[in-house]
Amino acid sequence: MIQNVNDLINNINKQEKISLVANKYIFTSLLIIGNTSNIIGNGSTLMGPILICTDVIISNITFSNFENIISITSDCSVTFNDCTFLGNNENTAITLEKEFNSSINLENCMFSNFLSGISINENNTLSLLKNCSFQFCTTAIDKVVSNSSIKISSITNNFMFNSNDAIFLKFNESFHIEDYYNFCFELCSNNNYARIFGEVNNQTFDTACFYVDTLKELNSVLNTCSHCATVFLKDGMYELNEGIYTSGILIATSIHLIGINSPTLYKAQLNSIEYAITINTSNVIIENLKIDGGENYALRDGIHFEELGGLNIKIKNIDISRIARRGISVWGKDTCNCTISNCKFTYIKEQCAIYCFKNLFIYKCSFKNLKVALNCTANSSVTFEDNLFENIYCCLLNDNPSFNNIYQKNNIFNFVKNLFMLSEF
Repeated sequence: MIQNVNDLINNINKQEKISLVANKYIFTSLLIIGNTSNIIGNGSTLMGPILICTDVIISNITFSNFENIISITSDCSVTFNDCTFLGNNENTAITLEKEFNSSINLENCMFSNFLSGISINENNTLSLLKNCSFQFCTTAIDKVVSNSSIKISSITNNFMFNSNDAIFLKFNESFHIEDYYNFCFELCSNNNYARIFGEVNNQTFDTACFYVDTLKELNSVLNTCSHCATVFLKDGMYELNEGIYTSGILIATSIHLIGINSPTLYKAQLNSIEYAITINTSNVIIENLKIDGGENYALRDGIHFEELGGLNIKIKNIDISRIARRGISVWGKDTCNCTISNCKFTYIKEQCAIYCFKNLFIYKCSFKNLKVALNCTANSSVTFEDNLFENIYCCLLNDNPSFNNIYQKNNIFNFVKNLFMLSEF
């Protein structure tokens, strides 16, 4: 086993596997890792600059330096397990140098006091970031630029930053991906609603979180927030009345609206408000809410799409009841790739739980005590799977006589009088 810094310098590239005695190893000149493929630290601390230019797995080491700590080059794959990185609030822990096609994997690592934790740069890949934490870091991951690759499905962490201004991942205008909205939403959701920030084509994407406990405050945030903002509506009962809104809650910016403990939007009295939530844009996620029209069935629709809504709309875990016309009205000339999942619909008085104008996916929802569950237009395409239909006159009304626009699987039908009917709603 390596016992001191001289042993480390003399053996670092001569042995394929190195194991360190738990100690503090201080070096002032650059330590180059070029041949060793496995370094086990056993709780050691390395203090000094390091250059990695080979495939290597490094575990159980604390790294510290007043300058930038680790640089990675030469088309290599580097893995850090159970490592700690300590900075001085002005430096970077790990830099993947430009144009080297390197990749990095980190699991169970901790970064503390850095200007940036990891700089990706051109033609490099962040392949894995799992169960890591970033404390007192201005930005966890930066320099996500042209030809940087981020494996978003492999980046899952349950950490909290020490500042609301701290950014988990920052990308610039040269970073090109097919869907910035999905990139931001998925990274944010998979990492405890951490902040993703970027500016592309004069448009700002920012998943900064807002916590609101009044409809007036919700309205203010929806009118001013950036694309992909995360808005939390706190637990409680929220009455939709004309003193606060003239047309219910309007979502005209691509945001993620989340209810904490399923707060209720309700309307007790008849007035000019027709819809609890109106969507007039694309790329929106709404989840964990209850919508109640009250004893007077005072809401025309629970959620209503306007002409500009919506591409890539996801509605999850919404409980809609006592509505006059439609639970969710999926409308809009560009409606496409919309998903309704884990929602409950009861007591829709006049028409249907879900009205579908174009293509829609419905999964794991519950439809009970309804006249009609689904109503589809002739140019719509509906897939519904793993849903429960109970005590319903008609499961699905369709304008298409061939019914070739309907795809269903694994649904349960209890006390449904008519599974499918032609309609003229």
